[in-house]
Amino acid sequence: MCLNICVLVPENSRLMNRAPLSHIGLYPPLPVATPCIKAISPSEGWTTGGSTVIIIGDNFFDGLQVVFGSMLVWSELITSHAIRVQTPPRHIPGVVEVTLSYKAKQFCRGAPGRFVYVSLNEPTIDYGFQRLQKLIPRHPGDPEKLPKEIILKRAADLAEALYSMPRNNQLALSAPRSPTMGNNGMSSGFNTYTGQLAVSVQENGNGQWNE
Repeated sequence: MCLNICVLVPENSRLMNRAPLSHIGLYPPLPVATPCIKAISPSEGWTTGGSTVIIIGDNFFDGLQVVFGSMLVWSELITSHAIRVQTPPRHIPGVVEVTLSYKAKQFCRGAPGRFVYVSLNEPTIDYGFQRLQKLIPRHPGDPEKLPKEIILKRAADLAEALYSMPRNNQLALSAPRSPTMGNNGMSSGFNTYTGQLAVSVQENGNGQWNE
């Protein structure tokens, strides 16, 4: 059995004058808060670039990019308040403004973050490397002046070794003892490289460490 139902609508009725549903917006677009930068950690790095930096702020979203000066860099969204980036290289040291960009629109231009590029060849840093080179272990075949990357690596290895020493054993790493020094405690001396490293690590009965 088949039943056909016909509905007649007058020409000037409300149903005829109603706009199609496709022309009606469901909801107005929600206002999007403007992203802003509050801090950069760390706020300085080498001119060679490649330093991992966290941009801290508000209203971050996926696809938002970070701009160092005029250099757009790839960024990784951690949360709506943090973005991880790697700094691009820069040929001269100095301060650059850090802003945000999304689809060719820039944010934070009125209140940008700031990042300081530091050169490995600055006098104070160069002097620090010279001091480190006198302390780190030297290996057979080393040139007189080591590359700065090697100096940093060996200094980090040495510091890690010293800090990881067991505290429950009495241990002294020092230069040769003078005749006036007492004989209490156990000590051993080493000097396996050019330049003198004098580190004395001793533990007394009270569990305190003395240099």
